Amino acid sequence: GSMRGVFTIATACLVAAAALSQARSAAIPAADDAVAPEMVWFVFTPECFQTLAVEHQLDVPCAKKVLAKTVGYGISLGAAIVKIPQILNMVAVGSAGGISFSATFTELIGNTWAAAYNAQMGNPLSSYGESPLIAIQNAVILALVLVLGAGAAKVAASGKKGKAAAAKQVDPRPSGLWLAAYALIFVVGQALPWAVSLIAFVESRGGDYKELAHWEDALAYAWANIGVNKPEGQALALLTGLYIANTVLFIGARVPQIATNFANGHMGTQSVITLFLQAAGTSARIFTAMAETDDIVVTGSFVVSAALNITLFVQFLAYWRSTAEWRKSQAVKAKRD
Repeated sequence: GSMRGVFTIATACLVAAAALSQARSAAIPAADDAVAPEMVWFVFTPECFQTLAVEHQLDVPCAKKVLAKTVGYGISLGAAIVKIPQILNMVAVGSAGGISFSATFTELIGNTWAAAYNAQMGNPLSSYGESPLIAIQNAVILALVLVLGAGAAKVAASGKKGKAAAAKQVDPRPSGLWLAAYALIFVVGQALPWAVSLIAFVESRGGDYKELAHWEDALAYAWANIGVNKPEGQALALLTGLYIANTVLFIGARVPQIATNFANGHMGTQSVITLFLQAAGTSARIFTAMAETDDIVVTGSFVVSAALNITLFVQFLAYWRSTAEWRKSQAVKAKRD
């Protein structure tokens, strides 16, 4: 009906907006391309390539840098498919059961801010490449939540057990008012990283905000200086605040999902592969952050992320049998429908 149409339109807008905003952070000139020495095979500085590959001498600092680069790019490449198993599970089951809309939405905003912080601070792309890629996949998951809802769990309930299961299974889609609120938060969340660049433009023009009237110059400055000139003053304060807020948002994203899993007694359509890759990836990121950025804010964020992702993975192991039974019941109900 009309509500289905609203969900469909919201879905298309969500995915498109997320893709466009993340392209800004993924496609900009990163520090290792713009201000660092030219890299050999993406992971060697010329000096380290000469020492390790040509002279075959073991240099611990060089080896550490090369390993960090390699692991960083590996995590970024893995992030391109990290949530695909979960997306495929949702499509196969025809349900978004077990997915927390608020948790996934919060993670999407957090990934946006993480990508913006690292890009504008000039950190190497290998140290944050997964952020924009995971953000886009989260947008797809949110789109599927809007379209699928609780799926067969609501539609195909029959008998006492079926009705009891349907009553327990909450439709993960937000109501109309909540959907509007999420839309507003999404727009503001995507706009804040641009605000950092615009503030930096104003400060470069003597701090007069009337300079924003020259909007073409402001946008050109915002794009051209990302990863080249680190923000200062108010722009740096806002940018750092966004990254710290990203860590808070990540906690807000994971805790509701962990609570949802406890309440359901199963993991729904969540993928064990996705959870394992997230736990392993954020754990490895602690090492790469320390080696490549020397940024305590970034490193601390990954410590928190790793702890929560490991908790989710352990939950799946604990709910392995009940999750398999839930998915089997969903498949049977879908066939009956």
